[in-house]
Amino acid sequence: MPKLITQVPKLCRHQRGQAFVKIGGQQIWLGRYGEPLTREKYDRLVGQWLANGRVLPEPPPTPADTAPVTILQILAPYWRWAKERYTPSEVLTIKSALRIAEALYGSVSALEFGPNALRAVRAEMIRRQWTRRQINRQISRVRALFRWAASHELIPERIYNQLRTVEPLRRGEAAERPRVKPVPRPLIRVVRRRVSRQVRALIDLQLLTGARADELLRLRATDIDRSRDVWSFNPAAHKTAHHEKERWIYFGPRSQRILRLFMKPGGPADAPLFSPTEAERERHDRAAGHRRIGQKPNPRRSDRTLGQHYTTASYRRSIHRALADAFPTPDGLDAQETRQWRKAHAWGPHRLRHNAATFLRREFGLEVAMAILGHSSVSTTQIYAEQDQLRALRAIAEVG
Repeated sequence: MPKLITQVPKLCRHQRGQAFVKIGGQQIWLGRYGEPLTREKYDRLVGQWLANGRVLPEPPPTPADTAPVTILQILAPYWRWAKERYTPSEVLTIKSALRIAEALYGSVSALEFGPNALRAVRAEMIRRQWTRRQINRQISRVRALFRWAASHELIPERIYNQLRTVEPLRRGEAAERPRVKPVPRPLIRVVRRRVSRQVRALIDLQLLTGARADELLRLRATDIDRSRDVWSFNPAAHKTAHHEKERWIYFGPRSQRILRLFMKPGGPADAPLFSPTEAERERHDRAAGHRRIGQKPNPRRSDRTLGQHYTTASYRRSIHRALADAFPTPDGLDAQETRQWRKAHAWGPHRLRHNAATFLRREFGLEVAMAILGHSSVSTTQIYAEQDQLRALRAIAEVG
């Protein structure tokens, strides 16, 4: 069993009287053993190692360096830091922004990356038809790379301050994303009839609780507090966890009935409730009655293996496959018409949160919807909760 790194590397003495320390397989010489300056170097090095997550920080560039630090040299340590600090979904979003900066300016010196270079990265995002709000957020993530590099003394602070002068895109300068609306109920019913009971339960729980998809996919029986009439769940990883915000999801009577179907008596309490492996086994059991006696099993089409729980991507694919089965693309359509056809029927798990928000706001008011959805500002809830036009129409009909 490998040793866990729990101790601070020791200051060692060589037989020739020199002091050194071993960190990450690297032997670093510090000077004459026993001298105050040597001890000071050791304490400073260990302090930097601990502050950098038990990894030696990248050495800052000095005027004597012949080759200036490049964007690629900054990206490597920043990427290690970001993967430990942010949630997996945020890491993927950061990666998509930094890929463009790396492709255009990876070998360029970081000292030469100025406002015009940042505008060039933004122009590439516009060329890829990203929406305006998405581009503005991604440009902020590119700036965050240089803020981190300045704070770790890899580049001068003036580089980051110059990038802050680039103004955000205004309406009309890039494509606008259509406002996300709740999923029509007929489309939800179509999908529910064509997916596994695990995916069907996730859809129902999202509609009943207003939870995000990734907050439910890893849910285990041991995570749920069942001491009160209304069950509660405090996910450790969620969208705003890196902002030190707490998130609670509540399960009422209808949600509890769904969860009990997956809580097996005597089963492991630490296993995810919604298992794609179990869904696949149930699908095979249903298909077993349609096979001939002695028929050989079909060969595997890929080497992919199923995980212990669904991911956001696999959950979304299950919904999209059901929609493709319910609404097959008509023959004779060109590429653009095919995209429009699929777009007319496509929806993903995130839109179910809009359904829940609209219902909660209509029935219980904005403040209740805000509390259940886990928002810290009313404006965020208003983005999710569509205005109830039915009430407006009834009021106008009465007023005349």
